[in-house]
Amino acid sequence: MPYLYRYEAKRIQSWILSSDRLKELKGASECINALEQQAETLRMQWNGGRDSEVVVAAAGNGMYRFATLESLTAFASAWPLVVSAHAPGLPLVQAAVEFNEQQGDAMERLFDELGKAHRESPVAAAVPGPFVVRTGRTGAPAIRRGEQGELCDASIVQKLAHTRAAAGGKSLETRLSPGKDLVLQEDLHRWGCDYVGVVHADGNRMAQLFRDRSTNEVQRLSTELKRITLESAKAAVGNLVQVATPRRGALELPLRPIVVGGDDVTFIVDGRYALSFANRYLQTFETLCKESSLPALHGATASAGVALVKVGWPFHMAHDLAEDLCKDAKKASGDGKQSTLSFHRVTDSFVGSLGEIRDRSLCRDTDRLSWGGYTLTQLQQLFRVVSAMQKRAVPGGKLREWCRLAVSNPSAAGALWQRTVQIAEETPAHRRDWREFMDALHAIYGDDANGLWCKRGAGNNEQHTVLHDAIAWQMVSGGEPVLVEG
Repeated sequence: MPYLYRYEAKRIQSWILSSDRLKELKGASECINALEQQAETLRMQWNGGRDSEVVVAAAGNGMYRFATLESLTAFASAWPLVVSAHAPGLPLVQAAVEFNEQQGDAMERLFDELGKAHRESPVAAAVPGPFVVRTGRTGAPAIRRGEQGELCDASIVQKLAHTRAAAGGKSLETRLSPGKDLVLQEDLHRWGCDYVGVVHADGNRMAQLFRDRSTNEVQRLSTELKRITLESAKAAVGNLVQVATPRRGALELPLRPIVVGGDDVTFIVDGRYALSFANRYLQTFETLCKESSLPALHGATASAGVALVKVGWPFHMAHDLAEDLCKDAKKASGDGKQSTLSFHRVTDSFVGSLGEIRDRSLCRDTDRLSWGGYTLTQLQQLFRVVSAMQKRAVPGGKLREWCRLAVSNPSAAGALWQRTVQIAEETPAHRRDWREFMDALHAIYGDDANGLWCKRGAGNNEQHTVLHDAIAWQMVSGGEPVLVEG
């Protein structure tokens, strides 16, 4: 009786982003990138791989068909040990079911079993005793010293080893190169930016896309989706070549790939270019799906979340926010019909979910300073708004004051807005630039505009504004907004 097997590494991004050093992030990404080859090596050790077949292989997950219980058991019993040695501390779940192509429910049963495995409590490792030396940064038991004499735990040692060993065409950095001699800067402080953007993008309605399909169809779809995701990421990386810094005969880019696999990508990007990067990724993903040789992918889209944080903000917390923003963007995707993007600039030390952040400082009754998910067309229009705000006729100080008053003193905010409009319209030298700003704003709002507000949400019972987002984009870009187009 053949078997269908799947494994999934859990909390990959959290494992990678547990460090704040780009050199270790690079090694951690390469650890995940190498899991696919590690699994293939293990599979081939049993009867030369003749009793098994790869269905899906991606960063951090894989699906295989095994012809016998013996070959399945040999792989499934050894694989967790390989992963724990290769990527210490990375959680792993796996499941298998009997497989019969004629029954057609093997995939559903497999994911049910995998869901149960996800819900089970992991086996706790033995607690190290009081006399164990621990690393200062992670608190985990130290196993050796690094190049600078610092204590390193097993996870850090493996990450640094993969940093040094990431060579050849299989490294993630090399695979993302758009054909130019590029270097991804490992020193965050040399990026020259105040903000970094953690970009997380994910395909829309992918679970429905794979539902009720044969393993052969899943294999073809997964392979094509993997290619499209990689090509989209390469296009986004290549789009920033225009802002690269020449260094020692190469072009130095201010970004770091975290995960690129399946329909899922995570990057750390210079905050000035993070929205441009995400925009190009989503554009390319949508275009390549439309042009795919597989009709099932025609019309497929993706959504992205961009967390804009100060340099030094913990990456794993920024990623959690980016994931929340990606989920927020999906709500505006029209049931997956459009690619969408949501972003937020962190301005204080409050730590919480996206909903808690918005409830705390961006909401008052039915008024919302957050817009939510932007379609790609709306993002272009928001760029026009930010560009218009650079003009002297648009008083940035008063607009920032309006945002502050909108959730604390709405009547004062209304009076400030009326006075601002009156001054702009009565000043001939400012009138043209002011109307350009208002036209850009209304291009997003359409017929639902009400000054700086726009009715939006279920039953149109909420008022939203893009002004807070426009100011965030303006502040992160350090002046002139950037929406690089290749």
